[in-house]
Amino acid sequence: MGSLCNGGNSNNLRHVELKENGNNNSNKLSENNKKILRRNAKANSRDIDKYLQTERQQYVEKKKILILGCGSCGKSTLFRQLRCIYGNGIEDELHETKHVARNNIINCIIILLKKSQELYEKNNFKHKDCFVDIVNDNTIIQHIQNIFDIAFVQKRGTLTNNNDTRGRTMSIKTFQDDEDLTENETKVLKDSLIFLWNLPGVRATFRKRNVFYFYGNMEYFLEKLEVIFDTNYEATIQDSIECDRRTSGIIDCFYNINDISYHIFDVGGQRNERKKWIQL
Repeated sequence: MGSLCNGGNSNNLRHVELKENGNNNSNKLSENNKKILRRNAKANSRDIDKYLQTERQQYVEKKKILILGCGSCGKSTLFRQLRCIYGNGIEDELHETKHVARNNIINCIIILLKKSQELYEKNNFKHKDCFVDIVNDNTIIQHIQNIFDIAFVQKRGTLTNNNDTRGRTMSIKTFQDDEDLTENETKVLKDSLIFLWNLPGVRATFRKRNVFYFYGNMEYFLEKLEVIFDTNYEATIQDSIECDRRTSGIIDCFYNINDISYHIFDVGGQRNERKKWIQL
């Protein structure tokens, strides 16, 4: 019995010793893991500090340029020229340019017709060269009607007597795809726009565009009207640079010019866009 008891105690002692050894090994592993974690944490911290220091240094050395100005003064034109010279080009904008240029031309012809009447009514002697007979000349009326029928959508209101378009509240369509205009519609629209643009009164009003708001660079596009409304027209880089389009929000690009880093911002110039400038 005694020997059995002794044997049992011996087994218990061995079990306790093994358990203690296991605990010691586990503690050693835990300590090693903690050392590894602390070493990794310190290395990560050094890497983060080094990265922040590098970024801080680059931020200090980088030249920031904010292009400001009123709407349609040429900010985005300058920005696109920089992209062409120092960036990746503006080929991605060419498809959009095609439709923006067409929309601008349509809008400009309508603006010129409207302003020709306003100037003539304001002073029919001083601005007699601006007169366009949109009341009695059926040919002019038909060409204007063609533009409204094809390029505009009626938002509210109805036609007044004698199909007078002044009773409409209209909005120009957004031609975003080539399928938005059929080949025949494109031809009719082109012929009507060319006819109206060649009217002496419209040309005279265009020469006086300094007295009212008008799109920028439109002489370039109006002189190319026939080409731009051709069914096979594809916009060029120069077309995209010259194209007047509204910038919304903030657009930025990074350039490295003569080993100097530049961060250049383009912003919208309209009044409702100017509150966004404060973000910069």
